Amino acid sequence: MSETSSRPDAMTVWMWLISLMIMSVLAKYLPVPYSLSIAVIFTIAFAQVLLAMTCFMNLLYEKWLVRIVIIFPALLFIGMTLTLIPDIVLKRG
Repeated sequence: MSETSSRPDAMTVWMWLISLMIMSVLAKYLPVPYSLSIAVIFTIAFAQVLLAMTCFMNLLYEKWLVRIVIIFPALLFIGMTLTLIPDIVLKRG
């Protein structure tokens, strides 16, 4: 008997990553304020990171300890994003 895998195909994940990249590039041209377009770009980037981590690093199928280890860098990413957004939006420095 052959087992069927529930893991996503690498090509499908790659296509999603490419389409998300194109969406983040096109987000600059949205008719919205600059700060909102930056927030959209960061949100899309975070989605790309989650997709790459869960599919290519196989974190979706790992034990809970590995997921806990991932929380610390994720919190650092969120903290850095919240720290840098005012400088990017207000164009300081």
